[in-house]
Amino acid sequence: MKMPVGMGPEDFLQWYRNPVTQAFLGSLVEDRQEILEMWASKKFIGDNADQSNFLNAKALSQIDTIDQILGNLEDTARAAVEK
Repeated sequence: MKMPVGMGPEDFLQWYRNPVTQAFLGSLVEDRQEILEMWASKKFIGDNADQSNFLNAKALSQIDTIDQILGNLEDTARAAVEK
């Protein structure tokens, strides 16, 4: 991921390491875990196969989005440290 527009590496690291940012990212990790636990307890089974497929696809998309956000931010932080 590229540095956000208008931010240099130092600015990004300051934002990334900020306790408020870390709390927000922590909430994303908690949300991801909650989705996995809901899936494990069969909360995404619908009344028919199409509904179940939709609910499972939606949950997987949410997990994928969280993973992409967290991964991109970690990669950007790593790159900022290296600069």
